[in-house]
Amino acid sequence: MEEESLTVLGQWDLSAMVFEHVLALAQPLLARARERRRALADFASVAAHQKTVRESLLRTFGGLPERTPLNPRKTGTLERGDYTVEKLVFESRPGFFVTANFYYRAERREPAPGVLLLCGGDPAGKACETCQRLAQGLVRRGVAVLVHDPIAHGERRQYWDSLIGRSRVGSPGDELATVEGQCALVGLDLVGYQLWDTIRALDYMCLRDDVDLTRLGVTGWGAGGLLALLVFALEERVRAAVPVCGVTSLEAWLAAGLHGPRAYAQPGILAEGIDHADLCIACAPRPLRLCAAERDVLPIEGTRRTFQEARRVYSLLGAGDCVDLVVAEGESGCAKPLREAVYQWFNLWLGNPSADHSESPAELEAPQELECMPEGQVASLGSRTVFCFTRQLAELLPPAPPELETRGDAEQWQQ
Repeated sequence: MEEESLTVLGQWDLSAMVFEHVLALAQPLLARARERRRALADFASVAAHQKTVRESLLRTFGGLPERTPLNPRKTGTLERGDYTVEKLVFESRPGFFVTANFYYRAERREPAPGVLLLCGGDPAGKACETCQRLAQGLVRRGVAVLVHDPIAHGERRQYWDSLIGRSRVGSPGDELATVEGQCALVGLDLVGYQLWDTIRALDYMCLRDDVDLTRLGVTGWGAGGLLALLVFALEERVRAAVPVCGVTSLEAWLAAGLHGPRAYAQPGILAEGIDHADLCIACAPRPLRLCAAERDVLPIEGTRRTFQEARRVYSLLGAGDCVDLVVAEGESGCAKPLREAVYQWFNLWLGNPSADHSESPAELEAPQELECMPEGQVASLGSRTVFCFTRQLAELLPPAPPELETRGDAEQWQQ
């Protein structure tokens, strides 16, 4: 007897069923968010919207922790002729160490503008080629630059095993996926950790006498570009920002079926009514330049729509010249034309508008030269990991089992 096929729906392709269902759920949320932005018509409505966006963002992160001592210390110095690099380590949370490089002009007499430089997804973190080129380009224009290792990158691997000299989990991407899953179990968002590291890096810059607190900026690319926009939206201390290849629109991102860093898919972000345009509006009227690549993995049409919505609100506030979009040919990444757009924007808004923004050749260091730890990992300091905080919170979550004396008690406990 011929074997019968067990395929139930052979004539239909259901591979996009969940994707289409998610899009259907998202559309009314996105439409309501657009209507809220269109309704912004004066200073008061914009200010109220900005306040709502910031409060909603903090809810999606699960709030931010209290400030604790940074305990910064210098672990080494590189003298490079026209600039110096300090190797630093500080604690963004108690026992949670962050490694960073601080670039500055040693001969400068007055406090310099300061820029936070946020890495994309390069495993080398602060020592990657793009970080080095941007940091050298900025410091040679008289800007002090602080660049730190993101969680699971560079010297901050979360599952480092010193006995075998590598991570027990795998690549930085594998580590982030593991950490994100653990955080989700206790209702936390890894982006909140990354954001807090960046805010504490800003706190460190504000401690330095050689940084002008009235001229602070932030930039980054890829996931670091979106994080730069988040920091700019939340931190009034930052005067100007240039997110690079990190901003589109969630509608375009969803429609393209993309996956990527958790920053693009924070829990409940659409339910809170927040798209990338809302983040840009929360920054107004402070100077914001969006940079993108024509063939970036992030949909360029989403970037253009976000810019148009942001420009309308900036113009409403009389600050139309404070928002800008630069699109370069090529694929994703922070290519030379986009790096030069970063220099130009900070020249304009941090105090040196006539300075040349063309990039000169960089002198790249071997990653080991920029390491802050003797063994190249904060694990050698006994640093806590994200898992330590997740476990600490998990131990507080389960309630004490009640005494179930009746069927009603049991049913109530089940509920």
